Amino acid sequence: MSFGFQTLGFMSGGVAPLEYINASGGTVTTDGDYKVHTFTSPGTFAVTSIGETAVPSTFRDKISYTVIAGGGGSGGRHGAGAGGGGAGGFRANNNDAGGDFTPESPLAAPVSTFTVSASPGSYPISVGSGGARVNDYNDGNPGGASSGFSITSAGGGGGGYNNGPVGTNGQSGGSGGGGGRGGSAGSPGTGNSPATNPPQGQNGGGSGGSPGTLAGSGGGAGGAGQSAWPAQPGPGTPHGISGADVTYCRGGNPGQPTGNLGHGGGWASSELGDPGNDGVVIVRYRVSGTP
Repeated sequence: MSFGFQTLGFMSGGVAPLEYINASGGTVTTDGDYKVHTFTSPGTFAVTSIGETAVPSTFRDKISYTVIAGGGGSGGRHGAGAGGGGAGGFRANNNDAGGDFTPESPLAAPVSTFTVSASPGSYPISVGSGGARVNDYNDGNPGGASSGFSITSAGGGGGGYNNGPVGTNGQSGGSGGGGGRGGSAGSPGTGNSPATNPPQGQNGGGSGGSPGTLAGSGGGAGGAGQSAWPAQPGPGTPHGISGADVTYCRGGNPGQPTGNLGHGGGWASSELGDPGNDGVVIVRYRVSGTP
C-alpha cells in the first residue's frame, strides 16, 4: 500500500492517482485506509503536503486526534491507606477524517474539524509524564499535561496519603486523586480541572477516615473514583483511534498496566507510592481507498 496515494486504476486514457495528506512525526502505522501517528514523547507533526482538490474536502486536509495527559501517582504509606492517582485528562477531536473507528469516545470534543496546512506545516506535540513514585508519608505527584492542535489535557491529580490523625486530600487535575486514609477523611480531588466542555475527567473518591475504612480511588475519564475500601477506580474510556480498541485514562488501582495509557497510579503496595502512566497523543487521517 502506498501511504500517500489512492490507486484508482486506469480507465481508457488513464487516471492519475489521488494524493492525500503526507506527513511525518511520531511512530507511524497504518490501519486499513488510514495512517496513524503515535507520539509517546514530545515531537512535531510535520505536514509535507495536503490532498489535491479532487479529494473530497472531508479528507483533503482534515485529521482526527486524541490528546491524553499523564496520570497522577498514588500517595505513599501502607497499601490502601494511600489514595489512588487520578487519570490524565482525555480530550479528543473525532471526525469523519479519521474514519469509522469504534467505539467512539463519549468525551469527543465538540470542536470543528481540525484543518492542517503544508505552510507552515509544523504542529508541535507535547506529551506529559506520569506522576513519579513518592516515598512514605507524601502526597502523590501530579501527572504532566499533554497538548497538540490547540487542545491541552491536564495531568491527573496525585493521591493523598495516610497521615495517621489526618488523611490528606487528593489533588485536582484532569481526573482527581483519591483521598488518603487517616483519623479523619481525606477529601477527593476535583476532576476536570481546569474545566473543559465536555469534561476531560472525573472526581476522585474520598477516604473513610476511620479504622476499618481505607483510602479513596482515583477518578477516570469514564467515571468518578469510589470512596473507601473496596474503592473501585474511576473507569477509563475505550477508544479505537489507533486501530485497536484500547482503554485509556483509568483511575488509580492496584496492578495498573504500564505504558502510555494515562492511567492513575494504584494504591501503594508498600510504603512507596505507585507512579502514574505517561500520556500519549495520537493522530489519524485517510491516505488511500475510496471515501
